[in-house]
Amino acid sequence: MSRPRNPCPFQYLFRDISFFSWIVLVMQSGLVLAQHVSLMWSGQWYMLISETLLLFANYYAFFKAARDYMVFMKVNESEEGLMEELEPS
Repeated sequence: MSRPRNPCPFQYLFRDISFFSWIVLVMQSGLVLAQHVSLMWSGQWYMLISETLLLFANYYAFFKAARDYMVFMKVNESEEGLMEELEPS
């Protein structure tokens, strides 16, 4: 059975999974903010309608990303608490 020689990079990447969901949340909030600015500068009625529909769709994606981030944070906190309980004193 082969094992990696240095597992440190993998432990660093997957130690805190909420970090990746935080990155997705920041990117999604930037997209929503950019669409608000774009909606503010649009002038034609068809642009207003299409950008509003896109904005509502991205609100849903933003909500899902925020929910995933909160869930991952709770899981990470409870996992750290369990690891502290299992450590020998």
